[in-house]
Amino acid sequence: MSEISHKERNSYLYLLIALVTFFVVNPFIEGIAMQRFVFGILFTSVLVFAVYAIIHRPRLTIFMVILVAIDVSSYWAHAIFEVHWALAIIKNCATIILFWVVTISLLIHILREKRITLSTLYGAISIYLLMGLSWGFLYNLIEIANASAFAFQGMERMTETIREQSFIYYSFVTLTTLGYGDITPVSEVAKTFSWLEAIVGQIYVTVLIAHFVGVHVAQSVKNN
Repeated sequence: MSEISHKERNSYLYLLIALVTFFVVNPFIEGIAMQRFVFGILFTSVLVFAVYAIIHRPRLTIFMVILVAIDVSSYWAHAIFEVHWALAIIKNCATIILFWVVTISLLIHILREKRITLSTLYGAISIYLLMGLSWGFLYNLIEIANASAFAFQGMERMTETIREQSFIYYSFVTLTTLGYGDITPVSEVAKTFSWLEAIVGQIYVTVLIAHFVGVHVAQSVKNN
């Protein structure tokens, strides 16, 4: 397998920057008048750079562009015009599918690499962050379908943006097995996906470390 190209290396870095910006800025926009608008801009940038990271794979390009179009249009239509809740379901479904397609595509590409470079590290970190994001939107989808799927402590009134942010927070707390307990799964569906995320997160870290160690050893043997 050839090394990651210059274009791919940049796309992985751009995706990582978009993700980090999304996570860093979000806590500081809570309560401002333009919160949903700023959240939407950050969210849209993540979608665009996620697709850009795998745009060099022609078979996925058209499918991903369609997904982004559906995702972005449904998000902004729901946010601006506050139309039917079905748009929120469409947006969450499109987001989950898009993030997992990107995640799996990046993972396959990284595991095929024969060298550990900054590009592979950018991609590996982005995969972990995308996993947390995708599960966050999955929990949001579960909550839309069943308003009592989760129990919240000290969060009685939530806007849709705050709810989405809360589930992203819960997702990473679960993914990293911190388990603070301020958000608790109540329904069986919510419980099942919560423990599944914790397991997948641990498996990913274990497999990734094993792969990097194996590649490093192979590189050392080859160089010697």
